[in-house]
Amino acid sequence: MLKIRPTELLKKYMKKLKNHKIISNNRIIRGIITAPPSKSMMVRAVFAAMLSNGTSVITNPSYCDDALAAIEIVRQFGCEIHKSAGKLEIISGQVTMPKEINCNESALCLNLISVIASIISSTFTNPINTNPINTNPIKIDGEKTLLRRQFAYIAELINSLGGRCSTKNGQLPFNISGPISGGRIELGGSNSSQHISGLLFALPLAKIDSKVIVENVKSRRYIDLTLEILGKFGIDIDASRHDEFIIGRGQTYKPCKLEIAGDWSGAAFMLVAGGIGGPTGDLGMD
Repeated sequence: MLKIRPTELLKKYMKKLKNHKIISNNRIIRGIITAPPSKSMMVRAVFAAMLSNGTSVITNPSYCDDALAAIEIVRQFGCEIHKSAGKLEIISGQVTMPKEINCNESALCLNLISVIASIISSTFTNPINTNPINTNPIKIDGEKTLLRRQFAYIAELINSLGGRCSTKNGQLPFNISGPISGGRIELGGSNSSQHISGLLFALPLAKIDSKVIVENVKSRRYIDLTLEILGKFGIDIDASRHDEFIIGRGQTYKPCKLEIAGDWSGAAFMLVAGGIGGPTGDLGMD
């Protein structure tokens, strides 16, 4: 947990900057404040809960736009949702493939659910239980800015692993069917790590062992967050090497209780306030 204490460091730094000045009315900020819950952690937890068989409880949940998009997606996959101000319950077990889902404007949701859908959209059986699932392709769409962005790398990844992802010029909508297979997978990580996280979600459900080798990993902390969430839901991935992930086949997601930590970017203004105006207390950060 992070404690904020009074400091003159930020004041001294600001005084060195040209065209900036410190405006002070001699007031001191006091009290205890909590940072907003982490969007990145929340979205990952929601999808992991979907893949579990049972009831997962998420405390201190985020209900930002990305999180709400993820919650609605898992609802369409057959999860039962109980939402309140301080707690979210996700009951999973009978995953059903919807005909279409909408990621709204969330690129994180798109990167994760596209790869996840390609492993559970199969002609075999649901990896979570033994009931047959819908074998028709699933349409994945978005809104506004997401419709103008390029996601050809997702389609290329799914197609290279034996699934099918059709797209027009690398843009949404996608039509995805599977299953993708595991094995040795090499891909780049210089632009984004979100599709890598999607693989880490999906490949524990594959029928063969996998080794994912990533060149130029530049967002390893987000991959580490994915590994942390997967570990809490019972998934074991060997990530002892910086650029290599070894994933055993046929693993099972297990429901859990998880608290969402405070978000560092959301805490930025609070950190500045604590540095300039006085102690802001415990931000609830990991």
